[in-house]
Amino acid sequence: MEGLALRGMHTGGRVYGYRSVQVEGGAKLTVFEPEAVIVRRIFEMSANGKSLKKVAKQLNAENIRSPQPGTKKRYDTWAPSAIREMLRRELYVGKIVWNKSKKVKVPGTNKRVRRPRPESEWKITRAPELRIVSDELWQRVEQRIQFTLKTYGRNLRGMCQRNASSQYLLSGFLKCGECGANLVVVQGRASKYASYGCPQHYSRGACSNSLRIGMEKLETELFTQLEHDVLRPDVVELAVKETQRELEKVTRDCKDLSGHYEARQKELETELRNLATAIAKGSGPTSFLLEAINTRESELREIKRLSQVQQPRPVQLTFEDLNEFVFAEIPNIRKLAQSDVPRAKVELGKHVEEIVLKPNADKTAYVVEGQWDILGKERFQTLLEKSGVGMVPGGGVEPPRGVNLGGF
Repeated sequence: MEGLALRGMHTGGRVYGYRSVQVEGGAKLTVFEPEAVIVRRIFEMSANGKSLKKVAKQLNAENIRSPQPGTKKRYDTWAPSAIREMLRRELYVGKIVWNKSKKVKVPGTNKRVRRPRPESEWKITRAPELRIVSDELWQRVEQRIQFTLKTYGRNLRGMCQRNASSQYLLSGFLKCGECGANLVVVQGRASKYASYGCPQHYSRGACSNSLRIGMEKLETELFTQLEHDVLRPDVVELAVKETQRELEKVTRDCKDLSGHYEARQKELETELRNLATAIAKGSGPTSFLLEAINTRESELREIKRLSQVQQPRPVQLTFEDLNEFVFAEIPNIRKLAQSDVPRAKVELGKHVEEIVLKPNADKTAYVVEGQWDILGKERFQTLLEKSGVGMVPGGGVEPPRGVNLGGF
């Protein structure tokens, strides 16, 4: 089965979005467009902030056939767990990953349970003809998942996005400046008079922060102050300089990495020649030598692929490139919040990780502090792609730092 996987063959099991066809030496998957359309739609809904449960409900409401209709399961319907698995399936971006897990027997029983294998044991084969989802859409979903896990991780089992689709725009972002707890709506739930407060004070009496602040008041004054502090030519110009400096650093790092790939490629080619000579001379166990050859050939293929991806070229960011984007982004989030809060939360999460509300000296008002990432990681990643670096770890710049958003 490993040999089939490494040759790009299908190793069994139905996969939503594909059909299996018999070919010489086994079976291969082909994209089944009627289902591929649904796969792309699921990824788009998730990237735009819909929770797993909401995606499943919408598909069921439209009577779209589930991945395994006609089975003996009680309900032939979409489940949040099915959506979760689809969002993590790398096959949708044309990557066959084999050997990610193994089944082990539970001592004293006949049951076997699945256990993950270390990433060093994975076998990865590229299959661009099986791509259904673009890299850009995959990354948007991945960023959404990571944001959700980081922001709501303590309230989650797996990836169940329970609070990520909250009706409150700032839930998950607000932190108590006294104890560090996530501020929650403590009064007036499901009404326009909702107020945020510290749950450690209101539910447990473990924090001295008794201040409440109205949801509408906080959102209005927060975004008004952000526009005042961020939407300025001098701030945009600073962001351009910082981003250009970061782009140049990543480009230099990638050039160094390309040199490393080139050196490693020569090492592997030498080792392969030596191993082939050893087999020809009968200098060792053939099975061991063949396994060593397979391991090095797999690494060599991956090195060559990475060498082609990492071909950096200079990209110049100008004031005009960023100006229009920056001046549209904050008003756009405010507008989205009036009609689509989950999606507005996604957009907000691209620019800010947390907003700290600290009671002032006489405990009568909040001082709000936070860092606003003007560019946003997604846009920075786009610039990296333009430079030829590809999808590599990177983040946006964060001027201005520690912006004091005023007391109110």
